[in-house]
Amino acid sequence: MSTDTPTVKPGPRSVFWRVTASVVVVAGLATVVAHSGNTAMAAGMLTGGALAVVAVLVAATLYRRRRGDVPTGARVLAGPVDERDRRLVGRSWAITGFVVTGGLVVALLAKGMGAQVQEAPAVLLWVALATLVTSFLVLDRRS
Repeated sequence: MSTDTPTVKPGPRSVFWRVTASVVVVAGLATVVAHSGNTAMAAGMLTGGALAVVAVLVAATLYRRRRGDVPTGARVLAGPVDERDRRLVGRSWAITGFVVTGGLVVALLAKGMGAQVQEAPAVLLWVALATLVTSFLVLDRRS
């Protein structure tokens, strides 16, 4: 690729709407969980969800693409992928599987020691989603 085309960075309005939409989604999910009677999990979702939203937004804001290029995520979701995209998706899933397996081991050890781990499946799903998105962005940026 040539480096003569300038990079595109999201403007302040774009970042504002991304943050707003992310906060609304996390707050909505936490509200649904709080209305079901599990306020401790809702507080944890707000804390962890806010941290995940900030981490993903920082990674997405740092991600720059060349003008006119189709982002890798759009190519992967649209379908016409090449071997580089397949390798990138495979590596992202491998990292996610490794992290989730580690989380399962920790949850099983905690359960074996007598801890209350009813929220572990929900937490592992959030961790898996955040890991998949973050690893995809990081690997795409590095390759």
